[in-house]
Amino acid sequence: MLTTLNLTMLEGVFDRYLAFWHTEPKTYDSLAVAINPIALELAYRNFLLWHEEDKARRTDVDDSAIAIVKRAIDKLNQQRNDLIEKLDELILSEVIRVTPDPTTDSINSETPGSIVDRISIMSLKVYHMDEDSRRDDIDKEHRERSLHRLAVLRLQRYDLYTALGQLLGEYQSGRKRMKLYKQLKGEEFHGEEKMVRGSAPFRAYGRKAIDRCWKAIRKAAKDANPNCIVWLTSNQLNHPLVINSDMYKEADWILNECGDMKRIETVKAMIGPHTRLITCLADWNGQDAMQLVPEALAAGVGLYGFTAPRNDGGLVPLDKILSRPVAELTGDDRNIAMLARAFHGASANSVHTDKGEFAEPVK
Repeated sequence: MLTTLNLTMLEGVFDRYLAFWHTEPKTYDSLAVAINPIALELAYRNFLLWHEEDKARRTDVDDSAIAIVKRAIDKLNQQRNDLIEKLDELILSEVIRVTPDPTTDSINSETPGSIVDRISIMSLKVYHMDEDSRRDDIDKEHRERSLHRLAVLRLQRYDLYTALGQLLGEYQSGRKRMKLYKQLKGEEFHGEEKMVRGSAPFRAYGRKAIDRCWKAIRKAAKDANPNCIVWLTSNQLNHPLVINSDMYKEADWILNECGDMKRIETVKAMIGPHTRLITCLADWNGQDAMQLVPEALAAGVGLYGFTAPRNDGGLVPLDKILSRPVAELTGDDRNIAMLARAFHGASANSVHTDKGEFAEPVK
């Protein structure tokens, strides 16, 4: 299968191309050497990535120049990952052609494309270690050390190439099954230039990224304790990247930090049967507790509040707050007073007595 896929003699081919690329040719693929074009482009991206990372380690340039280099590295890494997947897809199509229905469920933790990627990176290490061993400004001990490392790198690369051939042989014989997992969206990355905030590609990738993070968090929590409560807090419940998501259906509690009932009503149809909706009382979100608390209770929505520590020791002066009529209070003091009454099933007009209880006014 190595021959069919044009992946034979990768070590020597990569060595020839690396020497060629260091001469800064006009085109990267103009040597008359037979090689799979996807594997060649992957190796070239790693070549460019290696030298961009060299630039990122410089200390004689300002931060703005490093930022440009970092963006170039991110772009090259994405292109590299895309090419690994593209090569794997090509290999999978050949595997399916020669072994359409393997009977085993045994798989390999690393794909053939990833092995080719590692061989190309190892070839870069070989090239630069060989270069180091030939320097005129090093002593004998340095040269011997470099030659030893070079021999180890070549052996590692040989073992990787051998492993690639063995893996393809196992796929061909049906001893292993090849499986691919498309990154994020199951399609090629659209490119940074198309990922404009608010665009369809941006929303699609954003939703998928959030969904992936959510599922990892929820699984970790429930695996540790199936009875634990996973509480989701959001200040934009109606954000297009999260509405109608699995996260809303699977979360145990969802808190609306903005506190308004409008957002709560918007997401009610999106949550799971077990999900508890909660709204928030805090001075910064500007909600009137006297209006919000009765609305939330009537709608079966939970209440949550918090306040900053006070200057006089950090403790909230509850006795002073609860002893005053709610209508006279403002900010977090009003929030605290209303939350206390809601907890005790009392109305906003109730009075806090000397016994620490709430009494409703006599009609």
